Amino acid sequence: MSGCLLLALLFSATAAASGVTASLDRHHATLGDTVTLNLSRDGGDAIPMPDLSALGKDFQVLGQFNGSSELEENGRIQSRSVLSITLRPLHAGTLQIPALDVGGQQTKPLTLQVADAPKQGVGHAGDPAFLEVTVSSQTPYVGQQVALDVKLYYVASMLDGNLSPPSADGAQVQTLGRDQRYQAQRGGRMYGVIERHYAIIPQHAGTLQIPPVVFRGRTVDSSGMGDFFGTAHAVGAESKTLTLNVTPRPASSGKGPWLPAKQVEINLSGLPASGTVQVGEPVTVTLQEGATGLPAEMLPEPTLPAISGADVYPDQTQDVSRNNGQWITGSRSRSFAIVPNRAGTLQIPAITLRWWNVDADREETATIPAHSLTVTAASGNGAAPPSAPRAPVAAASAGTP
Repeated sequence: MSGCLLLALLFSATAAASGVTASLDRHHATLGDTVTLNLSRDGGDAIPMPDLSALGKDFQVLGQFNGSSELEENGRIQSRSVLSITLRPLHAGTLQIPALDVGGQQTKPLTLQVADAPKQGVGHAGDPAFLEVTVSSQTPYVGQQVALDVKLYYVASMLDGNLSPPSADGAQVQTLGRDQRYQAQRGGRMYGVIERHYAIIPQHAGTLQIPPVVFRGRTVDSSGMGDFFGTAHAVGAESKTLTLNVTPRPASSGKGPWLPAKQVEINLSGLPASGTVQVGEPVTVTLQEGATGLPAEMLPEPTLPAISGADVYPDQTQDVSRNNGQWITGSRSRSFAIVPNRAGTLQIPAITLRWWNVDADREETATIPAHSLTVTAASGNGAAPPSAPRAPVAAASAGTP
């Protein structure tokens, strides 16, 4: 149990106060779910139960558990005490867990976003297992990531089972992050919940069908007299078919790269902080593009505009795609050696990247402003002086065109 508590602490968002740490196992929940508030500190002494009366208007306190864990760090064994408190939100909205007094130490406040329970969950509350499947948008643009969330509700007597991943012809499907496990109440019954997140990226405009997600498992019925181990029964659940109406690229978006995303940023780093270089002295800069809601391969190849008075030598492009458990994040970066070939002022033109903000449903432009360097004549006696220290040149990430 202590290992599970430590793992929950490592992957939760954290607020610390002079040795006492307060954290939630997640910051988004659905009405009826339970969440775990973890209070922890270094050392093996048990953590006292704080006064939770301030939580009464927003939460029901269901229980608590005191535990400890040990972790080897730099050859030393570190002990950590944990007090886990199970809470059930009483209503939807943005709920605050205020600062708590824990043995004379104050924790920092935490925030929990609670959504209403689905009015028509797929399956039936009261069954041994049922599914809830939701999507972030039913009318996405072609190439836009849709977040698809699957929640499997199962009774405590479930022995085992298999949950099929979603699939869709004409779309990329990718699993995001790790499973989340918690408890929730539906129809007056307590269930265990496994929550999984997927990215669906439509490749064509038109109607996109997402077939049912299927669960097949076994539950045990131990009500029979004289049957100590109980009898296993097959159970199953299926979601409904989801239909997405995929919108084509807007005509107003022009003919450049089509980048439907939640956020796009560009950044140029490596320019000398002094603003001065010598003729023939290479300056290595790196142009990076980043997007939330797009994989790296959908971003255009980073390219510098033509620079008068310099030769430019590009390096290979580096692509990295990750996810934060809910959204894909793509990054493309490329280094360039800029070699001035005459003295004077070297002008690096502004760099822009147009993209479509799917939240605001409009085109925006990420911009790096123009930058000037002073180029001095090459030194004629001896080796060239070392390059000046380099500092990044930040870029505006989202501005209207």
